[in-house]
Amino acid sequence: MRVSSTFWRLLLTCGAHLLCIKSAESKRLELWRNGQDRYRDLVGIIGHEGSCQPECAELREVVLPPDVFYKVKVEVAQVDMHSQQEHVDVTVGGQRILCSPVVASDYNCSMKLCGNISIGKVAGSALQVEAQASKTRDTCKCAFEQGDAARNLTGAATCYSELLSGLDATYGMLVKLTFIPQVHAEWVESAWSLCSKWDCGNPEAVSKRSVECRVFDPDDVGPAGDRCGTPPRVLQKCSDAEECTPPQRCTECF
Repeated sequence: MRVSSTFWRLLLTCGAHLLCIKSAESKRLELWRNGQDRYRDLVGIIGHEGSCQPECAELREVVLPPDVFYKVKVEVAQVDMHSQQEHVDVTVGGQRILCSPVVASDYNCSMKLCGNISIGKVAGSALQVEAQASKTRDTCKCAFEQGDAARNLTGAATCYSELLSGLDATYGMLVKLTFIPQVHAEWVESAWSLCSKWDCGNPEAVSKRSVECRVFDPDDVGPAGDRCGTPPRVLQKCSDAEECTPPQRCTECF
């Protein structure tokens, strides 16, 4: 019998028992669509419904804006992680991070920061992500802001002990990825409009300028929305304008 390359890939990923083959098919996780804001933080949830005993794996093709530098914050729900042998491996674009928090209870279920990964620019807008859990039972129930992790929808996740009442599904693994663009935003200001000599003597006259929040990556690439914080003033009294300020009196005149 001829064995396909897919079989061997899954065998290496899941182990000889092949208990995670069902979860190992790569699924599409669309966090961005053409025309949307390219420079906002994006959050993706990857979860495995059911137990990860002895292990399980989830593969995703994460859709992101192309040509944007990202830092990825990796968090896991502390599902059944009372032992050091219980852990989650997360690989983002070829970079691996091990999540192995040791908590007081297998039913902790709170989110834990594993670390940050800098991935550079995403080529072709699709990023390969793999999450693999070892020896974590589905001791936590999880509710999602949008849809559920199995359907690859995004949004905040709230996990709680399976011992508590609730109709949410149980999970043996849940990973939260926050993609943070490595850009900066700042206010770009135009020059003040000039006040006439009549405006200089009018206490009600004002000078104006325009300001716009722009994002830089590292060059100016477009509007930055509300990332810049408190805007600078756009009006000033003409009496304060440079052209209305009388010259300093000379101390040594010829």
